[in-house]
Amino acid sequence: MERSVAEYLAYLKENASQIKEEARKLGLTEEDIFQCIEHAFSGENDQQDLANSPNNIVRKVVRHFRIFFKKVFVCTLVVAALIFGSILIAGYHEPTGQLVSKSFQTYAYDIMRAVRLATVGIHDWANLTEFYNAECLVENPYFEELNYFHCNICGNFKNLKVMNASEMNETRFITYSTTLKPVHLKGALDNEVSYKHLRDMYLANKDSLLESIHNVYSEDENIKTLQDVFERDIGALINTTSLQIHWITRSVIASVVLRNVFPRPKFIPSKYEVRLEKQVFIDGPNTPTHDLVIQRNTVYVYIQASGNRRVLTRPVKNCRNTCNSLLAFMTPGDALMFHSDIWRPYVAVSSEEPSIGYLLSVSF
Repeated sequence: MERSVAEYLAYLKENASQIKEEARKLGLTEEDIFQCIEHAFSGENDQQDLANSPNNIVRKVVRHFRIFFKKVFVCTLVVAALIFGSILIAGYHEPTGQLVSKSFQTYAYDIMRAVRLATVGIHDWANLTEFYNAECLVENPYFEELNYFHCNICGNFKNLKVMNASEMNETRFITYSTTLKPVHLKGALDNEVSYKHLRDMYLANKDSLLESIHNVYSEDENIKTLQDVFERDIGALINTTSLQIHWITRSVIASVVLRNVFPRPKFIPSKYEVRLEKQVFIDGPNTPTHDLVIQRNTVYVYIQASGNRRVLTRPVKNCRNTCNSLLAFMTPGDALMFHSDIWRPYVAVSSEEPSIGYLLSVSF
């Protein structure tokens, strides 16, 4: 019942005698007056029914929920403001930062353990391991690479330096790495590596390779995992189509296994470390031109394990008006050493045969 009606009934209760007197003046009998009053006050039952109706209960629940939500929202804002303020003060006020660090150091392990346990379900649902070493997660069309070197450093490079891998000593390795000039090395790999060699290696070390951190990329919908590449023999498919498979591994175990078919290049001085990340490219005879996935500030070595390919090393975008693109015709066993701060390599078909490529990087 509306509020105005309820107020009117209250008024009737308080002025019943006066109402009866007015009714008598209108010629109503006592019985008529009683029936009118009884009928008017019977609306209290309707009011009680209205209060207990489903619609009214829903309105009350919604109202209480809104009040609860507002209180939770305000409390969350207050807590967030306190946390942010504490972090800000601890970050900019050194004595406060030392005090906070000292106070929480005892509980750091327990806090991180609780956070880790709380996020185990999220980790199983959305595993981000494959993105740990990714150079780019979301492509930014407006991004322009910063060049850490002046473009004049490569302005006088007209051709690749071609030499036998056996002639590369530590002094030359350092020289070409620091001058950023790409070097085409002949005879860097003693034995050719085919798809069959890779498959035999996989079958002999299947469990170790599958447990290691790795990624497999292919435009073929039927090839998305390492099992798809090696469980069944797809050698005939590789030999006749434009199939392209990119296998990246980032673990110690996988590096040890890959060393059985791709030994450490002899021209890399022993004092320098070959990074864990290794990349294997399995390309069919009609594979379109593709770039090599590289990171900045690193010396890379691309090895042509089998097949013939052309590798075009292009300068970074802001140096293309100053520096020339350099072309290498790679035959089995050849290697190309280049610095990623200046050069971007692209691999293209140069013969009607499949290709196996191997990419590694060196830490100084």
